[in-house]
Amino acid sequence: MAEPTTPTLYKFNALRTYSSTEWLADSRKKYRQVYALAETSYIYAEFSFYNKKFDEEDWEATVVLKGYRLEASGPNDEALCELVIPVVASRHQNIVYVREGWGSDDPGEFWAEGAFLWRASINDEVVAESRFFVYE
Repeated sequence: MAEPTTPTLYKFNALRTYSSTEWLADSRKKYRQVYALAETSYIYAEFSFYNKKFDEEDWEATVVLKGYRLEASGPNDEALCELVIPVVASRHQNIVYVREGWGSDDPGEFWAEGAFLWRASINDEVVAESRFFVYE
């Protein structure tokens, strides 16, 4: 397990969702929050944070991306996946990106209609959440 993270190591930048791995201009993805069920195979999370130790030193952390299906009642949210990603924040990286996804090769097989959430943590500290929706 990595050492506890302090706010002196990073600053949250963004947590975005996308479904196409195709790159657009400026190394960006086609970020969205609404997906069509029949066209959705994988839904990816792109978690990024500023490296406050840029130009100073490398440091390591464990990033966890958890996917949830949201229920109207809240406490019964269903955990769909937990992706544990070891990260090295290099002193040469101003912004650190973590990109991972979950789903199935067959569109409409894994994701169902409803509301969902990606939650990002660094060393067990919840940093961000991003909601997205799948419609029939």
